[in-house]
Amino acid sequence: IMDRDLRFNICELEESFLLNKSVPDLPARISEHISEALQYAASYWLFHLEQSNIDVKESAEKVLALLNSGKGIYWIEALSLMDAVARGIVILQDCVDFFAVRPSSRNFVQRVMTNFRLNRALWR
Repeated sequence: IMDRDLRFNICELEESFLLNKSVPDLPARISEHISEALQYAASYWLFHLEQSNIDVKESAEKVLALLNSGKGIYWIEALSLMDAVARGIVILQDCVDFFAVRPSSRNFVQRVMTNFRLNRALWR
């Protein structure tokens, strides 16, 4: 779902420099452009990954491919619009633990998480 539905400017905002709280019709735009399925997937994908029988190395590669592509930025944008940036930080922290078996994966996720924290105030 995330790979298919996440995209640039998902809520079709006319101005990209506005704070979320300055977008008067943001709740309506979220309802129109971010399906409930995508909202759920963006919020709980790691939980489902952890519960699956997928090989950790294979999982790490898929997650890193998503985070390292444009989709990673689109995921952060969707979380921001949904006022769920804090949830994203927790997901990334949990990724570090989940993928600890691959130091290169852990380092990458830690870098993403650091950038995510630094920019958190900008997404509100």
